[in-house]
Amino acid sequence: MFVMLQNAYELWKYLNHFLLEISSEESSIEKQHKLLELCLTDDKWQCTTELLSLLKHADKAQQAFSSENQPCLSNGLPALEKLHKTWSSRLSKEKYSQFKSTLTASLDKIKDYYDKISLADAYTMTMILDPNIKTHHFKKHWGQNLELDVRKEAEEIRWEKIHSNSSTSSTPSLAPSASRSCLDNENSNDEGSPSVLDIPPSSEKPWLKEFSLYLDGDDKLCDGQSVVSWWGINAHRHPTWASLARDYLAIMASSVSSERAFSSAGITISKHCNHLKSDIVEALQVLKSVLKKEVIFCTPIYTSIWEMENEVDDDDGDSDWEDEVVS
Repeated sequence: MFVMLQNAYELWKYLNHFLLEISSEESSIEKQHKLLELCLTDDKWQCTTELLSLLKHADKAQQAFSSENQPCLSNGLPALEKLHKTWSSRLSKEKYSQFKSTLTASLDKIKDYYDKISLADAYTMTMILDPNIKTHHFKKHWGQNLELDVRKEAEEIRWEKIHSNSSTSSTPSLAPSASRSCLDNENSNDEGSPSVLDIPPSSEKPWLKEFSLYLDGDDKLCDGQSVVSWWGINAHRHPTWASLARDYLAIMASSVSSERAFSSAGITISKHCNHLKSDIVEALQVLKSVLKKEVIFCTPIYTSIWEMENEVDDDDGDSDWEDEVVS
């Protein structure tokens, strides 16, 4: 909706001119009036501008966790918090008074969604598993007490991971995430999250050193480096954390990539190509994906470049032929 409305606003002069042109060519007076009624006045276009300024924040929040190439679940909570804060500040401004009821309903919807996703620990854990974030976001925006609660919850999850690896018995479900009350920072979380597993004292937790080594370390992603590649390189330093990364970073933040896959398959399997077998469809989809992401047309390795630059023409067995390097 945002993109369509933005395109319409950029072309609003042409749209009004187009409506005037086709209305002048219409012979029916009634149809002329209907077409002219579609022309928006300057006041309505100003209203459109204000609406766009609100929707662009929602579009940024959606784009934050809609990547199909990189894990982006860690952007979920910060994006919702920022959107809620931005729209809340607009609610009291006279400029957006005509959208007050819509903003109020939208803020309630964001809060409801925020409360639902707080029941899953995946959102906080994916943030912790990002070396650039860890628990810094919680300490800065939630406060030190809630940041300690998040660390405690991560410790419980880590202990459960070790416990599940050493035992075949099933374990209870995890407690709700501490993020439930952090949207407005109005509720206190002094009571802490209930413990699911009986975690032994620190003297009996040899893995606590690795746990703290990562959380309190100064690890950072290099420019252009993804979270997945970072964990692939540093898995030997933090083996249990790397195991958690494999579990949590694979979680999709949205269904955008799945919907795009279905849309792409719908283009492949059309009315004129509806007898393709499953293996052919799979091969075509994979080929389209690697072509789009330029996986096939990679840069040649050094030896290949040298061979192309120093190519020698074939002599076809002619004894009088002298090899000549083509420069």
